[in-house]
Amino acid sequence: MPVLLVALAGILIPTSLAWQSLQDYQARLDEQSAKAAAEALAARIAAHLQGRKALLKVVTSSAAVHEALKGGKRNQLDRAARVMEQLLPEVLQIRLFSPREAVTLEPDPQGKAPMGFAGVDLVRRALRGEVTAAEVHQIASGRPYLGMASPIREKNAVIGAVFAAWPVGKLQQVVVAARQETARLWLVQGGRKGYALGGAGKPPPDAEGIAVPGSIWKVYYLPVPAQAAGVWVLLSAAGALLLLVIAVAFLQHRTLRRDLTADMARLSFLAEALLDPGRAPETGGAVTEVARDAMTKLSELVREQRRGGGVTPQKVALKTKRSKEPKAAVEEAASLGIEVTETEERPAVPAPANCFRAYDIRGLAETEVSDRMALGLGWAFGELARDNGVEEVFIAHDPRPSSPLLYDALCNGLAEMGLRVVELGMVPVGVLYVAMHRAPESAAVMVTGSHNPPEYNGFKLYLRTAPVHGEQLQQLRERMQQGGFEPRPGFRERRDVLNDYLDAIAGDISLGHPVTVVVDGGNGAAGEVACRLLERLGCEVVPLFCEPDGSFPHHHPDPSRPENLEALRAEVVGRGAALGIAFDGDGDRIGVVDDQGEPVRPEHLLMLLAGDILRRHPGSDVIFDVKSSRHLATFILAQGGRPIMWRAGHTLMKEKMRETGALIGGEYSGHIYIKERWFGSDDGIYVAARLLEVVTEDPRSLHEQLAELPVSPATPELQLMMAEGQPQQAMRAIMAIANFPDARVVDLDGLRIEFGEGWGLVRPSNTTPSLVFRFEADDEAALEEIRARFRELLHKALPDVTPPF
Repeated sequence: MPVLLVALAGILIPTSLAWQSLQDYQARLDEQSAKAAAEALAARIAAHLQGRKALLKVVTSSAAVHEALKGGKRNQLDRAARVMEQLLPEVLQIRLFSPREAVTLEPDPQGKAPMGFAGVDLVRRALRGEVTAAEVHQIASGRPYLGMASPIREKNAVIGAVFAAWPVGKLQQVVVAARQETARLWLVQGGRKGYALGGAGKPPPDAEGIAVPGSIWKVYYLPVPAQAAGVWVLLSAAGALLLLVIAVAFLQHRTLRRDLTADMARLSFLAEALLDPGRAPETGGAVTEVARDAMTKLSELVREQRRGGGVTPQKVALKTKRSKEPKAAVEEAASLGIEVTETEERPAVPAPANCFRAYDIRGLAETEVSDRMALGLGWAFGELARDNGVEEVFIAHDPRPSSPLLYDALCNGLAEMGLRVVELGMVPVGVLYVAMHRAPESAAVMVTGSHNPPEYNGFKLYLRTAPVHGEQLQQLRERMQQGGFEPRPGFRERRDVLNDYLDAIAGDISLGHPVTVVVDGGNGAAGEVACRLLERLGCEVVPLFCEPDGSFPHHHPDPSRPENLEALRAEVVGRGAALGIAFDGDGDRIGVVDDQGEPVRPEHLLMLLAGDILRRHPGSDVIFDVKSSRHLATFILAQGGRPIMWRAGHTLMKEKMRETGALIGGEYSGHIYIKERWFGSDDGIYVAARLLEVVTEDPRSLHEQLAELPVSPATPELQLMMAEGQPQQAMRAIMAIANFPDARVVDLDGLRIEFGEGWGLVRPSNTTPSLVFRFEADDEAALEEIRARFRELLHKALPDVTPPF
């Protein structure tokens, strides 16, 4: 009996292995077949788009079109566009634009193909000479079309742009015709959860994607398993295949071993020839790929040596001041045949102490934060990054008038320290965050004054995704004052990652239903990008002050101040929108207005988002700052989370998020940090998209959803402005005499005094020379009583100061 069992096992085990091998082989064939079908579809679509672009190039090359563009009159441009439409009978509508219209360009709801904010963005980019991708627009309206924008050139100069709208029917026919029995195919715009062309629904999570050149689309594919043949026939084939694989592997192993041995001998011979000019060089090529590159480089060095009489010395810039033993280093380099060149050290630069704040650098542009200071900061931060093994740094800026000059000087300083400087240009800070987190060994700098007035500017710095703050900033200042930076060869490169950023968010967010949203960009960096994203998500977008203008002509870019939301409130009510969203200067904070035009408290915004996350991750930590409502802790506990109060400030909050592993955090100022499905950074545009996802999953309006959340009478943030350095002195004086035996004192960031019926806070601001106050209580009477006790405290500690409440 045991012999029989052994015999059976000897038959069944190899047979089952062969069967599994055959199944795996068939799965690979199915995968390859599906991928080939997807690649073929992507190629056909790319050819379709290229044909459309070629037609546009032909019809825009006429003298009549060029004359109309040079004239710049709207009636002439419209007439030329109508003539072009007659030449292209399939096109829905054509629009022509002259360069002078780039600033005033607005969405156009008229015609067969209404042009929304996404179309405006394409045209503006085309007017800058950029090659733009094809996109499907007006998805939410139910009348989608294929939108394409191209620059029109004359002698390499951009003299205008054309925007053409084509029916999507032809495109959908290409998709439908590509469907086959061996693969399921989807053509999708805006990530896996985006708009699917061809009516095939959205691809499942396990579908792979292939980008379509010249567009923002991907072809997703999933193999359809082939029908199984007769079991015994397949098993026999699998067994034979298995034996063949074993035999081939054995032969390959022997061959590879032989080839590697031969290649190592050739490499050794070449190395000896390089060191001994009298030895004849090896002429045979490498057999294995792993040795081929090395052999090619060695052969080139040998040939160069034969031609030039020796190896050209490599020039290396060595440290000449901070090196402990420079002479020894020079001698060692010389012994290795390396020519040492002395480099001119970079000098010390001014670094005003008041500009180096708790978690960023900020001050008056030109006088305090100058291009000279930016250059020196580039040297100091570049040296710090280099010392930490960083080779790449991402740089972006906001639209302030002083930002381009500071940005350019900073890039130069960083490049002179031997870094690869990746320039992202003027983008919201969220774009910088995504680029940085996708290259976690990098550094990053945002040139921005955030919500400060136009005459201010500054820098936010990151090293290996962690914010640089506190003592690190002071060390940078010391480096700048010491000077002696030793330059190394680096370089600058321009990289456009905006589409990748939009794709990432669009692929992550899925709205329950389309809504109308008013976006107040505050003339900062976020408005245009936010409008473009929300249109891709299917929203009807009403832009308000979305053109970048660093003078901030309409209102201050600070959504935490009620007076800055007045225009947004009126527009939301007038348009009947579902909500309104306001951004600050660099896009890391948001303010929200509900469908009734009422500002949404930041604590309520955090409650909505945290409640959604805690339903999926019960027991998670939720971080909030000392300025936030006491209702937050109660709400988080009721939702199954763990509330943690922390110090205010974006770098301090991010640090606490990393320390605790929290999935979400928020501040009263409007900074929201989401780690679930994102990077844990304060990206206002992503937060807006997540809020829309939460709001549209509920059939009720935002106002109705907010009505269920706890609320008490509270003040906004109140500021007492002082001279530089005085807030810290004043805070010490207040803490020295503060005595509240009937209350709980929280002193992790200033003084938060928690009474039975409410609380009050005083703390020094980290961004401006001021003391900040806030109060909340069960009713107005209790609120006034707490304010009175703080007025008394302030009078005793600072008798010459008038309280702002």
